[in-house]
Amino acid sequence: MMEKKQKMIDIGIKIKTVLKEKERSVSWLAKKINIDRSNLTRILNSKTMNIDLLFAVSIALDYDFFGYCSLLLHEKN
Repeated sequence: MMEKKQKMIDIGIKIKTVLKEKERSVSWLAKKINIDRSNLTRILNSKTMNIDLLFAVSIALDYDFFGYCSLLLHEKN
């Protein structure tokens, strides 16, 4: 039996897209979630993110990133 190759979700790209749609900056988000801007930029440019941080970002941007990930999961099946 062959295993399906899993594709990674680049959540940082999605967050940057939502920031742009809401006309907000990385600096604004960093202040809202109480993290250094340079650290947030580094995190957004990586492929993974801590779930607690994603929760804080979801609240700050009023966007359900978990729902977004869930939709992608269901599209793949």
